[in-house]
Amino acid sequence: MRMSLAVCWLSLICIGAGWSASAQDVHVVDVTFCQLMKDPTAFVGQRIRIRAIYDYGFEVGSLKSPVCCPDKGLHVGVTISSDLDDRSEKLFRRMDKGMGTALATFVGKLDRVKNASSRLPSGDRLELTVDSIERVEKSEVWRQGKIPTWVPNDCGAQGPVISTESSTHI
Repeated sequence: MRMSLAVCWLSLICIGAGWSASAQDVHVVDVTFCQLMKDPTAFVGQRIRIRAIYDYGFEVGSLKSPVCCPDKGLHVGVTISSDLDDRSEKLFRRMDKGMGTALATFVGKLDRVKNASSRLPSGDRLELTVDSIERVEKSEVWRQGKIPTWVPNDCGAQGPVISTESSTHI
């Protein structure tokens, strides 16, 4: 009897410890792409939620800002986790058709990585390992020489040039 009581208490302690650890993992920081560009080190190592333009192709993906930001030049690579939940997996499969561009909200862990790959610019860069896709607002398959109208394409002194034409919504 004492042995089974001890096992029950030990099980409850282990389950409680697991719950508290997973509660910490659930904490997600909402960040805009402009905030990330301004101070990327503030978010390294954290789980973040970010709305961004996802450019993807064969084995390569990167994020860029959906609006014009005063700070420029940040490269954020993307790795899509193999452990996506069913909803995220469906959104990803509908979006990822070869090469394209999508405007979506991602949740994942941001890390700084050394890049030795020939596929991406060399040097340090940021990498978002996406474990959840919350929303895909627009998506378009890549066509040579054609940038989707909803992608900011002139962030000079006049501000962004963004069309209000609709595109493929997912």
